[in-house]
Amino acid sequence: MALRDYLEKARRRSPGELAGELGRRFRTVTMLERALGGRAFAPYAVSFWVTRRCNLDCYMCWVAAAKGHEGAAYLRADEELTLDELKSVIDDIKRWRPRIGVTGGEPFLRRDTLDFLTCIKACGLRCGVNTNGTYLARDAAALVAMGLDSIMVSVDGPPEVHDRVRRLPGSFERARAGIAAVLDERRRRGTPTPYVKLTCTVTDQNLPHLAEATAAFQDLPIDEFTFQHRWFTNAATAAAQRRLFAALFSQETTYLEGFVAGTIPPLDVAALEEERRRVLAAAWPFAVNFYPDLRDGELTTFYQDPTRALRRPCFSRWLRLDILPWGGITPCLGLELGNVRQMPLTRIWRSGGYREFRRQLAKRGFFPGCARCCGLFSD
Repeated sequence: MALRDYLEKARRRSPGELAGELGRRFRTVTMLERALGGRAFAPYAVSFWVTRRCNLDCYMCWVAAAKGHEGAAYLRADEELTLDELKSVIDDIKRWRPRIGVTGGEPFLRRDTLDFLTCIKACGLRCGVNTNGTYLARDAAALVAMGLDSIMVSVDGPPEVHDRVRRLPGSFERARAGIAAVLDERRRRGTPTPYVKLTCTVTDQNLPHLAEATAAFQDLPIDEFTFQHRWFTNAATAAAQRRLFAALFSQETTYLEGFVAGTIPPLDVAALEEERRRVLAAAWPFAVNFYPDLRDGELTTFYQDPTRALRRPCFSRWLRLDILPWGGITPCLGLELGNVRQMPLTRIWRSGGYREFRRQLAKRGFFPGCARCCGLFSD
């Protein structure tokens, strides 16, 4: 590529995107930390957890599992950031040009989520939403019309398996109808967006039915189907994580309690390897993959030794952040380094507390609770 072309391409990208490319190329935190001293480029991805309320009760969901440990797990609607507060955050960060993610809970339980998404797109930002799909049929036309970039819908198998995991009869058909409505509206308008991706968390309940889950949507023109390995830890690691954050940041977070394995049976790794081969060997009309894409032998380590990190160090916390429903700003693992109700996000991101967090992460490479985090496999 000619230098002029490269510079022109770089000019159109945000600082966070360029920082992300640096991370992918060099895969080192030490070099970056030495250069920046706890500072960071503008993040290229900001996720809004607009609610933790949900109309489903999926048995493997970390939010449901954390309910008994974290009082904020199920906030009332009047405790969540208002639409005006959400819009003010977008106004504050839009100069960063980050990619925006909107998730929950079930984000469409909030009727003003459509207004929030419209605001994001009106600012010229890329935006995607994660949903269980049960409200998509109602909102399909509006989502396509606003130019939403992507929709990720969680599914758990063919109809009977999905409904059993979600604990709501008919939830599969509602989600499928919503997905079809979005795709029909996309075709009617002649637009390739939103990109429609389905994700299926692999559990003991759906392990024998992964190919069936894929086949249940092969008549629809979706773009991608991803099987995601479940994030989990053990009680000893969760306790070690609490102690470490209490010592370093004076916060004893309980976030990991929802990920402690024990109530969910362990997976048969040999059966998973066989089902994975069967799924990937088949011809599908859309992209099918597993995330993370574990190499030979890594599946056994992943599921049988949750304390061992398969990737390190973590670079993603220099590149992305989450906004919790009540306005708390967290880099990861439930640690809160500010609240947008008290301070603009652009200031929190560059605050002394955030810089110290990055220094500590760079020093260690990762924290105890990071071993099964998706951040180690991204960016």
